[in-house]
Amino acid sequence: MCVQSDHAENDRRSWSRAEIVVHNLRTDLSISLAPVNITLKLFYGSLSENKRRSWRKLDDQPRKVDHISLLKIKEDSKNVCELQAEIIFEPAEAPEKVKGLRAEHIRKHQGLYDIAVSWNKPILQPDNYTVQFDSFRFEPSLLIVSGVSVSADALEAFFLNVDVGPQYEISIVAESMGGVSLQSTISGNIDEVVELSYREIIIALPTLMIIAVVFGVICMQHHKKKNKKINMEYMHFEDSMDYLKKPLKRDYAVENGDTLLPYDKFELNSQKLKLKGVLGSGAYGIVRLASLQDEFGDITDVAVKMMKGIMI
Repeated sequence: MCVQSDHAENDRRSWSRAEIVVHNLRTDLSISLAPVNITLKLFYGSLSENKRRSWRKLDDQPRKVDHISLLKIKEDSKNVCELQAEIIFEPAEAPEKVKGLRAEHIRKHQGLYDIAVSWNKPILQPDNYTVQFDSFRFEPSLLIVSGVSVSADALEAFFLNVDVGPQYEISIVAESMGGVSLQSTISGNIDEVVELSYREIIIALPTLMIIAVVFGVICMQHHKKKNKKINMEYMHFEDSMDYLKKPLKRDYAVENGDTLLPYDKFELNSQKLKLKGVLGSGAYGIVRLASLQDEFGDITDVAVKMMKGIMI
């Protein structure tokens, strides 16, 4: 097999397009083309004055190629049993600059963060990406650097539990057979004073809820104690009124001259008692609010329990 290049002698330093002609192919030969590395060893020849040919090897390193395609196959003009194939290839180029680079930081612990880096999908997929993370501290000599290499189909990278200063920088390059793309860089700032992590928020919310529940329980207990105290005061009035009960039937024994009962110290003068509104009632009795004037002229609110229909 013989390989010829139409551009070998015209331009040995830069290729814009190259053509290779393959001779002496058999009819039963199957041809497959793939974007592989093709290395050409080229020599320049010149005739000296004494008609002797001298050769020298090219010093340039051959460039990698891409986009190999078969242009046409035809019979050899000198031998019909042989074929000629014309193959076209182009030199591989460096990937385009990564676009849409962005980063997001999530606080995990004091001074430790998770950094999520993402970028846009390129038109032509490179072989891989290299992402670098730089963190700058207040100290001028302290620089934290970490890097990671991701696959060609990836569009994001993560730096987990990294020590981040008040300022950080993310840079990325795309790499392929044709070289390395231009570097894309972004920077970010972290305000450690106002920024709260999700863990701190998760801990703070239940704590506030527990405090609110405890405060509510205390308020409810205080309200119940207050109501219980008021009810006990009313019960005291009702118990006191039991001593004020008088027989509703006439005491004929007293009217007939029998001996009177001894003086009761709990007996009240009805003239000093003024009835007011109704506090409550039952099946047979009623409790009313009244004002009682004692022997010193002081007026006290009291509860009066009586049978329904009795007027004082």
